[in-house]
Amino acid sequence: MGLDKKAEENLQKNHEFAEKNLTTLLECFPGKFVLINDQKIIDGYNTLKEAAEEGFKRFGPSGFCIYETTETYNDILPDEC
Repeated sequence: MGLDKKAEENLQKNHEFAEKNLTTLLECFPGKFVLINDQKIIDGYNTLKEAAEEGFKRFGPSGFCIYETTETYNDILPDEC
């Protein structure tokens, strides 16, 4: 499933935001799945399923991203946001 241009831009901006705010993500949401949209941290969730459900419920396929925070963060669903 391809994203439209606006969603692709949002995806890229969300990724850049996450990289710039890595310390905050790791300190505030350790071991969580963090939902980011429009360069804002929405919340941290215990499971990927919870984060993805909330992301699609609130934003649809808008280019939101989910990051798993461990010692570093891992992109989750970067091409399917």
